[in-house]
Amino acid sequence: MLGTQNLLLENPEPPS
Repeated sequence: MLGTQNLLLENPEPPS
């Protein structure tokens, strides 16, 4: 679960 949240935190900008 932490891995998923880590990805979101690493990508502050929204995915195009």
